[in-house]
Parts: sequence; structure tokens; C-alpha cells
Amino acid sequence: MMRKGYSLSGFFLYLLFSILTITCVTTSATADLLKVPELKSRVTDLTRSLSASEKAAIESSLENLEKNKGSQLAVLMVKTTSPEVFVL
Repeated sequence: MMRKGYSLSGFFLYLLFSILTITCVTTSATADLLKVPELKSRVTDLTRSLSASEKAAIESSLENLEKNKGSQLAVLMVKTTSPEVFVL
């Protein structure tokens, strides 16, 4: 859930950074990794952290990004990245 005082664009930048970090830092231990679910929408929240209105707002922003810039972006939220280890 977003806190008051944070903009939706700031939230997207945080999500994008998180997704890129997760994507870039991987290990070769693929046997224990969660399979990525089939892409059915722009936002897949396996954690059930987002309210319906938050999910709709993110999907709307992603749709606008695609229409205006041609870039496609999807959000996948997972409970844990374990056994992945991230060092920042």
C-alpha cells in the first residue's frame, strides 16, 4: 500500500528499480525458483499486497506508457526472492 506523500510516478520508479535489480542479479540455482506465471495482465500481484484501486492505477499507468512511448512493462510481485541473494 502506498503511503501518503509519495507520488505514483515515484512508486513506479521504485517498482522498476526493484524489478531491474531482481532481473539483473540472478543465480544458477534454477531448480528451486518459482516459475513465472503466464502473462495475463500488466500487473500480477502474487502477494495480494495491492488493493483493486492500486492495481488499476498501476495498470492504467503502464497502459499509458505503452501508448505514449511504445514501451511495454509488466509488474510481477512475489512474496520472496529466496533463495536469491541480493547485495546492494
